[in-house]
Amino acid sequence: MMGIHSIADVKAAPPWTPDGHLHTDEWFAALFEKGPVAIDEPSGIYQLYGYEAVREFLFHPERWSTAKRLEAVPPEMRVVRLLTSDPPQHLKLRSHFASAYRPKRIPELAARIQAVCSELLDACIEKECFDLITDFAKPLAVIMISDIIGIPEEGRSVMTPMMADLSLGRVDRSGDNSLTKALYSGGELPGMEAIFAYFDTLIAQRRIEPKDDLISALAQIPPEQMKERLDVPALLNEQFGAGQNTTVHLIGSLIYMLHRHRDQWSRLREDRSLIPGAVEETIRLHAPLQARPRIATHDFELEGVQIREGSVGLGWLAGANIDPAHFQRALEFDVGRNPNQHIGFGFGEHFCLGAALARMEVRLALEAWLDRIEDFEPADSTPPAWLDDFILHGLSHYPLRVKARGSNARAAN
Repeated sequence: MMGIHSIADVKAAPPWTPDGHLHTDEWFAALFEKGPVAIDEPSGIYQLYGYEAVREFLFHPERWSTAKRLEAVPPEMRVVRLLTSDPPQHLKLRSHFASAYRPKRIPELAARIQAVCSELLDACIEKECFDLITDFAKPLAVIMISDIIGIPEEGRSVMTPMMADLSLGRVDRSGDNSLTKALYSGGELPGMEAIFAYFDTLIAQRRIEPKDDLISALAQIPPEQMKERLDVPALLNEQFGAGQNTTVHLIGSLIYMLHRHRDQWSRLREDRSLIPGAVEETIRLHAPLQARPRIATHDFELEGVQIREGSVGLGWLAGANIDPAHFQRALEFDVGRNPNQHIGFGFGEHFCLGAALARMEVRLALEAWLDRIEDFEPADSTPPAWLDDFILHGLSHYPLRVKARGSNARAAN
């Protein structure tokens, strides 16, 4: 079906509104009946949600640019970042991260992840009732991304403001349903000055005594190599936020889905070879980053409609991953789904840098969970608390009551 339709043509509420925030499946289902692309007319932002449309959107930076987003930022605030750089600069910048995330290093971290999971789960089980996010997922993610970056144990307390729930697209509760306002309403977290100053201290130390960590690698970047102003603390800050949020949200979503789908929990208990599939299915249905914005670099035609230079597009990974034209039983949670060619970690040049690390953390966390937990249930009847954000997706709190393997604790129903 050719043409770009208005989202006003569907009755379902969009994700940036309170009514649509937790019911995105209904919105996408309604839009799929119209075509792969729509427009939010009040903001003028194009919504791309069909699988092929989103892949094309992410794969062609020469058409849809992430760097052009900096044009809306005051010049003094324009610093180079992975998320706001296009080729060839993006590849140059990404190469400086290669050592910290090198393929051979990630498996070497397995023993460390297993030890941290065991320690955290033991403490959780001892309490019997605990918060999956604050007591397990978040500490695990913070410890591992700190190891990758090179933040010592005593420095994690400095990073406390970044351990709060970040926001890239706040749900609009003002009542005017403005996507532009909702998308760009996130503000700076308090305490960032202290974090940047702390990174400056670590960078100065690594320039004298380099280590096998990301701080040492980024401290060696020649500033003249970059088109925008090089701000190494900003790059490290970006990685810390991305590293913890991806893992935290995937662990929370995975355990949440296994409680909702007890048949899949039983399958995993009987056949652990399905664990990687359970991780991939969670990434598909609960991508930590739901959508990615881009700016049109020139005039071109899309779905028979002329797109003007400077137009904003929002590529919905969350929509692409449940496109019924690409996935059979698209809304079904199936830990044995094969093939599962989701794009939950993005596609093309901006594919998630820490995808291998996140996958391994979630896989080993699930293995530890299966080793130690006989069964589990929500601690009370209160619904799980989700982030008030339509770009970042995950649980902010999830209190659980567990029965440990071999314990006499009360069995979960």
